[in-house]
Amino acid sequence: MVNLKKYRYIRYGVFLTVTLMLGIIMSVIFIFTSESTEQNTQSDFALNDALSNRVDTSFVRITQPRPFSFPIDHGKHPDVKTEWWYMTGNITDSTGRDFGYQLTFFRSGLRNTLMTPLHTTHRSTWAVDEFFMGHFALSDIANTQFYAFEDFSRASANYARISLYPFHLHLGAWSLQSHHTTSFFPLALSARSPDGKHSITLTLDSLKPLVLQGIQGFSQKSADSGNASHYYSFPRIRTHGTVTINQQRYNVQGLSWFDREWYTSALARHQSGWDWFAIQFDNGYELMLYRLRSTMGQADQHSIATLIAPDGSTKSTRLTQNMLTMLSQMTVRSGTLYPQEWHIRIPEFEIDCAVTPRHKEQELPLSIRYWEGAVSAQGTLRGVSIRGKGYVEMTGYTDTSPSSKKL
Repeated sequence: MVNLKKYRYIRYGVFLTVTLMLGIIMSVIFIFTSESTEQNTQSDFALNDALSNRVDTSFVRITQPRPFSFPIDHGKHPDVKTEWWYMTGNITDSTGRDFGYQLTFFRSGLRNTLMTPLHTTHRSTWAVDEFFMGHFALSDIANTQFYAFEDFSRASANYARISLYPFHLHLGAWSLQSHHTTSFFPLALSARSPDGKHSITLTLDSLKPLVLQGIQGFSQKSADSGNASHYYSFPRIRTHGTVTINQQRYNVQGLSWFDREWYTSALARHQSGWDWFAIQFDNGYELMLYRLRSTMGQADQHSIATLIAPDGSTKSTRLTQNMLTMLSQMTVRSGTLYPQEWHIRIPEFEIDCAVTPRHKEQELPLSIRYWEGAVSAQGTLRGVSIRGKGYVEMTGYTDTSPSSKKL
């Protein structure tokens, strides 16, 4: 005869066991689904944050100049929403074959939604303070080929981390690291594609001191208080190492440019994007300018141009509409319409030059689409002919295809 009481206990025990196991399984699924969701939505930060006109009140907004402190300011600033470390360069092998590269690290604080207050002592090990995103791109100028990759991660000592003494920033297989504890330069830069077919390994050493952009490093982006960044650059960096394209390795050398910027909010509602130029001329001068565009396509009054002399001294001016003129346009593979050729004429600098892409298909087809690529420049500076190379970034442009959407 079946012991019904015992049977009920067994059945109840099985029920509890199955329920517990399902709970554990669902918890694991939730954790990994959350991680996947985080990875899929991380394009909401960095460039997208700047373009969205959103203000996160849980972070500090930048409203005035302040003293810089190095090497601390090479590291992260957790009190602001977004920051980036931006390296671009034009490099050439011994046969004269040209390449361009970009390696960018973005950090986005997520304190307001995905973590408990900073003073809380008992926090989940799954709590997220910040995310990192990276963009790595290579331009094979001779073959007019462009390769772009991205990576994401929550802050993790094993995968994404910034540390000082020495400076070290890494995201997976991508890294920027100082050689010494007492100086930022020289730097070791390395990155490779997920399939291992494309990579760079470079040594970088600055030929000029850093330049504080804007007013003592305070870069106002619109009339609204707090729409500003702290911003500095190393405009001329001697570069040598190796580039690998489709598993073919090249020894290269050339010049790089390093931009460093952090902020909580940038663009105002009437602004749609920006065009950023960093040009290194063969006579030792550099020109940096950015045009902040209104929704009508005009240059905003906070657009700035800076000329950097061979001795590192600088001169800046407001960039008006007639100082940067679009000469022609191009539609890239995605269907987005961008400017293709530019005419720069800044009377105060006595500079007059044309800037053109080294090839047009240098739009990054990633979570956030924007054009960033190697360019050539030629013209005159103070009546003397000049030639140069550099990088241009263009954001906030419109897809002209039938299913177009604005960034």
